[in-house]
Amino acid sequence: MAYYSRTRKFIMAVWAVVETVLFGGLIFGWGSIVFVLKDSGVYSYLCNQDGEDSVTGCSAQDSRLSLVFAIDSALYGVGCAVIGQINYRYGTRVTRIISSLIFITGTLLMTFESPSIPWLVFPGLACIGIGGIPLFITNAQIGNLFETGGSTFVAMLSGAVSMSAIIELIAKVAYEHGFSTQKFYLLLTGLYSMTFVSTFIFLPKDFITKTPSTLFDKHQKKQKDEPVCIISYVINKDDLDDKNKAKDFHLEDMNRNKLEIEYDTEKPFLPLLKHCILSHEYLLQVYWFSILQLIYLYFLSSLNPWLNQIFHGDEVQVSYFTNLLLYLMMGNFILSPIVGALYDWFQRYYKDSSSKKRREMMPAVIPLMCGSALGLILTILMSLPASTATLYPIFTIVVTFRSFVYSSPASVFSAVFPAQYFGSLFGIMIVSAGLIGLLQFALFTWAESTSFIRVWHCLVFLVCTTLIHPLIQWRGCRRMEESMKKVPDLLKS
Repeated sequence: MAYYSRTRKFIMAVWAVVETVLFGGLIFGWGSIVFVLKDSGVYSYLCNQDGEDSVTGCSAQDSRLSLVFAIDSALYGVGCAVIGQINYRYGTRVTRIISSLIFITGTLLMTFESPSIPWLVFPGLACIGIGGIPLFITNAQIGNLFETGGSTFVAMLSGAVSMSAIIELIAKVAYEHGFSTQKFYLLLTGLYSMTFVSTFIFLPKDFITKTPSTLFDKHQKKQKDEPVCIISYVINKDDLDDKNKAKDFHLEDMNRNKLEIEYDTEKPFLPLLKHCILSHEYLLQVYWFSILQLIYLYFLSSLNPWLNQIFHGDEVQVSYFTNLLLYLMMGNFILSPIVGALYDWFQRYYKDSSSKKRREMMPAVIPLMCGSALGLILTILMSLPASTATLYPIFTIVVTFRSFVYSSPASVFSAVFPAQYFGSLFGIMIVSAGLIGLLQFALFTWAESTSFIRVWHCLVFLVCTTLIHPLIQWRGCRRMEESMKKVPDLLKS
């Protein structure tokens, strides 16, 4: 791994956060986007056919725009998987160059969008989303440069993705003051050139890999001062790639007190990607994330019609609370690192555990449990009749909920799985969640035919199933720790 000075690490980290805030998750500013689209008359002809007011909108227009968000958020996930594979095979630089072309294509399409050609919104927002997320994927590896706090940095990046919603809020405010969205997206196209600094100067052509001390369990290092008996790895040759099958691992018992595992720290083994994907930790993480993201995306997609229903089409009130939510979403930039710091703190707390599983997974159990609990609170609040007084706690819960949903997986992947697989694992999770996220349109259609409250009643039970993941991990860590503590007694006997 190349040497990076402390100053350069700091500059790289700050630059990564800035470009992620500016371009990483513009699609999450949907509340502002849909407000501008409706006000500018996109798909307003659907209302004119029914003789309804095209300014405040109608159910047909809301449904079409909800479909835009559902499809684009799903394509966002598919694009993540594709970008993840490109990143794994061709490295950082190629990934960022391709993402630049996709993002610029999206901003140019949005520049030419108008009520006469509203369909440009579909590919435009999709390209902006697909072209933005690679900034998070490629910048996450900068966390490997820090011996401590790497998970906190990744969580901060996750918060920066959510904070991108503020960029669309700026576009909305500028639009209300006479600055056209076409000019805004042209400005965004030019501003995107700043990402080339990281692409060609800061980041390497391939990857920033973890140091051997972070790839391997520190408890496996030789300790001269005290007798130890630790077995953290049971290595199956079939689980190694071809380059590592030839390596020799030696297990020796010295004086029946000290059991050592000798390995080559310069050339650490790399598990196969498919074994990482098929691990129950990863599969349950994908399910947990997919369900909770569905809740979050459905909330965003239904926000505008829901507010219109509450305030009976009062645009001033709808605009105010739309802005309020997006201002509060800026708090994710602070909350997400707190989630990462929480993971780092628990990592230090469990560092002396005997089992590798407990050291790696237990720090994630509390954040995962908090994410499920916040999702449950949100769905319960949304199941109650809404009023102005309840909107403030609901928006606060949404912002906090989002921090746990998006920061927890990134921290777990960064700490548990090899850095080379981060893009692929994160991409597969996002595409799975994106496909499940298509259900938001079905939920929206159901809400239109019945009521929003009835849909949220159903989602309460769905969120409860996400508690399975942290509970299983907690039980597995506990059992593994108990098994490891029995090893010294077995050797003595």
